[in-house]
Amino acid sequence: MGRKLIRTACSSARDGTVPRLVLCAPNTPKRPGNLNRLYTLALLYLKNAARQAGWECDLVDAYFNGLPRQETVARILARGAPRLLGFCLHSPSMLEEALGIIQILERQLGRKVPVVVGGHYATHQARELLEAHDRIHYVIEGEGEGALRALLIALGEGHIRHSIPGLRWREENGQICGDQPRSLATDLDGLGNIDFDWIDEDIGPADWSLVASRGCSGRCSFCAVGPLWGASGRWRGHSPEWFVARVEELVRNHRATRIIVVDDNFLGGPAPDERAAAIADLMRRKEIHVPFSVMVRADTVCAYPQAFGELQEVGLHHVLLGLESGDDAILAKLNKGATRRQGEEATAILDRLGITVTAGTIIFHPWMTRESIRTDLEFLKRLMEKNLRCYFLGLNELDILSGTPIASGYAGNTWRREWKAADPAVQEIYDRWRLIQGAVLFPAMRLAPPEASLGRRRAYAFWQLESLGLALEGGATMAREDLFSATQASMCKFLLAQADRETLERFLEIGTSPRKMVDRIDAHERCFL
Repeated sequence: MGRKLIRTACSSARDGTVPRLVLCAPNTPKRPGNLNRLYTLALLYLKNAARQAGWECDLVDAYFNGLPRQETVARILARGAPRLLGFCLHSPSMLEEALGIIQILERQLGRKVPVVVGGHYATHQARELLEAHDRIHYVIEGEGEGALRALLIALGEGHIRHSIPGLRWREENGQICGDQPRSLATDLDGLGNIDFDWIDEDIGPADWSLVASRGCSGRCSFCAVGPLWGASGRWRGHSPEWFVARVEELVRNHRATRIIVVDDNFLGGPAPDERAAAIADLMRRKEIHVPFSVMVRADTVCAYPQAFGELQEVGLHHVLLGLESGDDAILAKLNKGATRRQGEEATAILDRLGITVTAGTIIFHPWMTRESIRTDLEFLKRLMEKNLRCYFLGLNELDILSGTPIASGYAGNTWRREWKAADPAVQEIYDRWRLIQGAVLFPAMRLAPPEASLGRRRAYAFWQLESLGLALEGGATMAREDLFSATQASMCKFLLAQADRETLERFLEIGTSPRKMVDRIDAHERCFL
């Protein structure tokens, strides 16, 4: 960015006052069936980095609090205009919202405020963001704490004197500077103890979340986790002591009755069983027993079933398994590193332990065929019939995101690469499923949320299997309007059984035609992320 803006950002450092940064997670629409109200943990880590650089830092989590733009701006300006404004950008919709917030802010202040952005989307679109948007002045790529700390120190000194690893910026003449990657932190505990106090007033006892690690030991070709952290297959963990100390803090000081651990892979590294045993032992010794949920790989569950038994004894009650498919050929194309049999075995192990399982799915992809869809439907149906604590939230499509290994096979430089099935008839099945989602399933989920009970979640899952089966077997012989009518009638029976007559009547009052409804299916609703 221009030197004039840099000096404006840091003028207060020279007059004896402490410069202030505001970090914001922009609000974007949440998918139907969202079971968790999650605050943005990245903000808590970045706040520590700002403090270490000698800056004050305020947080505005518009996503967590569901804030509209004007209210977001009001909170940003609650203590006056910040010297620097930062945004977490994980998707194009978050960028759009951030730009709208900046525009309102500039209009109210009558001047520009320097802006830094980071996150999944910003990492893979860094140069494009700086070239296309003059309201963005700095982009942090990948892990953010070190680069943000270095940027704030440089701004405190008046300007950037040399390249900062992990940071790109634009000079006054428009030149994009900085392309040096930053080494990942080797000691996550050294990033500091995150401060939960700022959200205490806004959260219920069952809505606390925490992170214990970064990255994943898997190398799935479609996953953006590896590229964000610098390398696929690399996993780093907080120490068991750090993690359990944060759990204890949430339980003792904030009265947490449930904790959602949002790691991409809770048990990675060379010895997952030893890590699980250490965490369970510490929780027992501290006499902490709190329900918590994690994400893990199916092959980890199969290799270390005793680890999950130990964790279940101290509170593990729910696991998200990224099973994706019941077709081994598709799993190989996705480079899952796991098989259908391992998915079945892992689900059975967890079910026997009394642990609820959410199965992650990827049904729709460029290689899908009628047979692959049938295989996945049969796989998921048998999985739920055999394991009464198992369900899935949605029948998802493959998102091919920039920077992932699989994206290299698809043209373009957009964040999400478009694809179609090789067989037009199979693509038509997917298009019909999107109609069912937008016109029938999502409106029902908004009226009768699946989080009401495990029974309702499973009922929604079985309904989806039945409805996709109808779209699959009906093929070209059933008109779209007839498919809409059949699935709408089926959903009416579902709502009457799972909710009440008032909910059914509200569903019928929506009265939206399938043609109008399918045009309103936003990108964020295309799958259950």
